[in-house]
Amino acid sequence: MVRKGFGLKTAAIGGLAAMLIAAMPIAHADD
Repeated sequence: MVRKGFGLKTAAIGGLAAMLIAAMPIAHADD
């Protein structure tokens, strides 16, 4: 069983990655 802390960190990193991926098309469209 994975520790809860690890799961929270993974979720946080996943959220940040999703935000970056979502922001990429916006940045390119702005150019």
